Amino acid sequence: MGYIIAAWDNAAFLGKAVTICTWVTVVAPFLFGAATLLLQHRVSDLQTAKQDAAQSKIQELERKTEQRHLPAKDAERIRENLKAVPLGNVTVATSMMDGESAEYGEDFVQVFHDAGWRVLFTRSFLDSKAPGFHVGRLDNTEDSRVNQIVQAFTNAGFLMSTMKLREGVGATPNGSSDDEIIFAIGRRT
Repeated sequence: MGYIIAAWDNAAFLGKAVTICTWVTVVAPFLFGAATLLLQHRVSDLQTAKQDAAQSKIQELERKTEQRHLPAKDAERIRENLKAVPLGNVTVATSMMDGESAEYGEDFVQVFHDAGWRVLFTRSFLDSKAPGFHVGRLDNTEDSRVNQIVQAFTNAGFLMSTMKLREGVGATPNGSSDDEIIFAIGRRT
């Protein structure tokens, strides 16, 4: 108790006490305020980064799930390229369990039809695990038209492959003959 009374009478000690009180009441809140603002800014940055990542994932998902359509300019390029291929029968085939590829296949039915081909369309041919575009004959014999079709589509900017259809894809499309060309559209890649 004596120390407190002695300190009360000591001007130097009281000056230090005033400095400490001033620091605690003025400077410390300023520092804590600045720290709070810094933390709030960091939280905001983290939330923005998380929202941007989520938005990016949403856009990627939308891109992967939106319906594919054959643009008119691509359809015209393919039709022009198909003019060099001798006409015949073609079956446009899509996976039975993939409505998106089936709807996309209808665009190609029209392209072949407009190019003068006799076209059959089936939605029950492909194994759903076969992505992309594939061309072949059911009897797997050599046919120059298969390579010409691949070239026609490749020249229009499509990635194509030839395929031994019975071995790699599945059942024979209804109404197709062994010498018919199959244009298979798989799930999106």
